[in-house]
Amino acid sequence: MQRAIFLTKKTLERKIYQSGARPFFLQTLQFLMLGQIMKIIKI
Repeated sequence: MQRAIFLTKKTLERKIYQSGARPFFLQTLQFLMLGQIMKIIKI
């Protein structure tokens, strides 16, 4: 399960970097995505 989260995170990072987003935006999106993933796991 941990590995799946890590891979999802890496894929998101790559996509965001490719679209040329700023680091702050990247961090914010990462934080929001992690929150969503945690909710999914808990349920």
